[in-house]
Amino acid sequence: MIFKKEVFFLVELISFLLLLYSVAITGGQVEKDEDSPFGIYGAYNIEGNRQYLKSNVTNHLINIGAKWILAAAPELREVGKELSTKDINILARVGRETEESLRKMVSRHKNRIKYWQVLEEEDGHGRYRFRPDLYVKLLQSVYKTVKDEDKEASIVLGALEGNLKAKRKQGPEYLRAILRCGAGKYFDILAFNFEGYAGDYLQLKNTISTYKGILKEYGFTDKPIWITATATHDDDPIAPSFSKRPDPPYQSETSQAAELLKRFVFGLSLGVKKIFWNSMVEHHNFGGISNTYFDHVGLINNRANDGKSYEKLAYYTYKLMVEKLEGSDWDNVQVIQEKGGIHIYKFIKQGSFVWVAWNDNKTMQNIKIPGVGASRSKVTYAIPKVGSGGMVKNYRNAFESKVLEVHQRKLSLDLVSNRPLFIEED
Repeated sequence: MIFKKEVFFLVELISFLLLLYSVAITGGQVEKDEDSPFGIYGAYNIEGNRQYLKSNVTNHLINIGAKWILAAAPELREVGKELSTKDINILARVGRETEESLRKMVSRHKNRIKYWQVLEEEDGHGRYRFRPDLYVKLLQSVYKTVKDEDKEASIVLGALEGNLKAKRKQGPEYLRAILRCGAGKYFDILAFNFEGYAGDYLQLKNTISTYKGILKEYGFTDKPIWITATATHDDDPIAPSFSKRPDPPYQSETSQAAELLKRFVFGLSLGVKKIFWNSMVEHHNFGGISNTYFDHVGLINNRANDGKSYEKLAYYTYKLMVEKLEGSDWDNVQVIQEKGGIHIYKFIKQGSFVWVAWNDNKTMQNIKIPGVGASRSKVTYAIPKVGSGGMVKNYRNAFESKVLEVHQRKLSLDLVSNRPLFIEED
């Protein structure tokens, strides 16, 4: 007679042996989940906190379920080795190397890296800002070199400006300029960055529509779109004196966490394929100046900034978001409502439905969700109901949840202002 413990041991042993076999036949690599949209920008680039490098960051990536990171070329050897046996994909940023060094780099990493981005924000402050023709020459060179070494690789355009409100229009102008120079043949994926403040997520619709429209003007209708860096801050940063801009507004950790979820869900509903949050750990003295915007956008508080290190509320919201939505049909995210400050989206996950809803109004609003097949639904609030992530003691008990009755396939519930939630059929 085989007892339960022995059965469990046999199952674990077989799983371990299968993992070893998988690693062996892939040259030490594990199969990556490229379909996932969840990424982190600059995860291993941590100022003033080198103890986070490698294992600590890797553990956090695994814990929150991130399946993508963006890493610059100088980090690739170290980061690539660290992630070689992890289910985490790498988007590598290149463009400053010689052709020969790039060729060697692609050859060395082609079993683990399939996506290569050519610089970043050249439309705003890059070396090719005023010479789009030279950027296209670089793009062409990188495209040829990478594809010669790995025909399965994809080239990602250097991220354009994403927040197009006010007078910042250099992104669309730059895209048109490089397409006139023939750039469309030399990249597979369009990318843009999209930082800003809470509430700015709504600008994504205009940004994506604008860039899709420009691509269509030049005959390109099937290029995927990635957001390779997005963020908003918490706390009370200052603006650098040279920027001549007002200080960013104060934002709580709750506001940051809510905006994180909204950017991912809204972006996915608009067809964005990958979204990278900037960053895992807060920057320290970004650009040589303390307490500016980018010192406050990470998911983990940087001890070098204020002597404290803890996972912020946005960290826990990111983790819950991945748990609730990973495995969804990303090509079929349905918009249920985008009206009157109420947003409701429906995800199809392995045959079941998951709704995400939030209320941008200042007062509570009642909503009704149709088409709920079960007699009851589980509602989980997306942000822990505490003031700071440092107050979270137990992740599993951090989120308020409740079960509601469904009547005539319709769920009725009250949406609290700026408290996004997940709804699942119970």
